[in-house]
Amino acid sequence: MKYLVNLFCVMFFLCGVVEAGIKKSNVTVLYVGGTPDINTSTEKVDSATVAASVKQRMASFEKLLKRYFKEVAVVDAKDYTPE
Repeated sequence: MKYLVNLFCVMFFLCGVVEAGIKKSNVTVLYVGGTPDINTSTEKVDSATVAASVKQRMASFEKLLKRYFKEVAVVDAKDYTPE
């Protein structure tokens, strides 16, 4: 059991070291989201559930992108207008 605890601690430490070694790219990223994580073509889903799924998915992508890029902007597809 002690071996497993030690192994877990080492793995946890190494994950932190790898995460700290990620260098963010100096690129500006615009993520235009708006797709739910639910298959709406085959499932009957109410609009509140779809909206919550879209919001959660956009937040997840924003978190992911901010790990690798210095500047990230997130916009819902219905609010996006090309400049």
